[in-house]
Amino acid sequence: MNAKSLGRIVEIPPKRKAIGSKWVHRVKTTSSGELDKLKSRLVALGNRQVYGIDYTNTYAPVAQHETVKLVLTIIAGFDFEAECLDVCSAFLGSPHEEGYEVYLRMPQGVDFDFTKGEVILERVKEQAEKNCQSWAVLLMKSIYGLKQSHRQWYKTVTNYLSGLECVATSFDPRLLYYHSGSSLMVIVLFVDDLLLASSSSKLLRQVKSRFCGHFKVTESGNLSSYIGLKIKRQRAMRTITISQRSYLESILEGFSFQESRSVATPLEKGLSLFPSGPEDTPCNCQLCQEAVGSLMYATTTTRPDLAYKVSHGPLMRYLLG
Repeated sequence: MNAKSLGRIVEIPPKRKAIGSKWVHRVKTTSSGELDKLKSRLVALGNRQVYGIDYTNTYAPVAQHETVKLVLTIIAGFDFEAECLDVCSAFLGSPHEEGYEVYLRMPQGVDFDFTKGEVILERVKEQAEKNCQSWAVLLMKSIYGLKQSHRQWYKTVTNYLSGLECVATSFDPRLLYYHSGSSLMVIVLFVDDLLLASSSSKLLRQVKSRFCGHFKVTESGNLSSYIGLKIKRQRAMRTITISQRSYLESILEGFSFQESRSVATPLEKGLSLFPSGPEDTPCNCQLCQEAVGSLMYATTTTRPDLAYKVSHGPLMRYLLG
């Protein structure tokens, strides 16, 4: 890894503290649960940042799920052309927040090569520890883990799209549109995932070409998945079906319900719940809260039929059906 891609190697000034970093390894899967790729990312320990010294503003909006469903409805109803784009290492392409200096220490196992200005694997443990105490990278680019990185990326991508004459809607600032004659272009921003839809295939190709020329992206081609949603489109019938099967299966597996017997109804008719008594077996409250929280996310996306049952009774075996 070249340190110059992040900033400058400098000696840490007096009375300033450098924040740490670590490697995060992730197995990325597709919407159907299949292996997509293995990723490793250098992440800053943003929990060590100090407000007013390392950052100030952190807010950055994210597209609402209602917005995504609205655009999918438009795509299906008006037979729009649609594609998805994933910006590679989006936060690293954004400039660091002006007026605030952040010094980043390299994670364990990494040392500085001062002759080339590069970060290399550790060669001599004692020298590496000495360098990490007095030297760090003065960030010029945003990096994953910093509190302000999401905001910096949001400003970068929206400023570029504004330069393409795209206009943000008052309903949702992450929903933008662009008119070219009688053709309409709609763009949904969900952090570094973009959903492009247009009434004209030519306009879609033009905007995508300009965007891909400025940012490094991964194209997913046809509209088959977006932000974890599996999308099935039937253009002849002008319908779109969305699902989260792999997400729900991961919940069942995480709470050891994958081998349970399924039931036909999510809630028993006439079921009455009572507070547990001293003679009852104590339950794991934290585990119960985790299960409810996981299911509540599904209710806001693809399974609104679960909304009432999540707060009134067990659902896991119903999900197996």
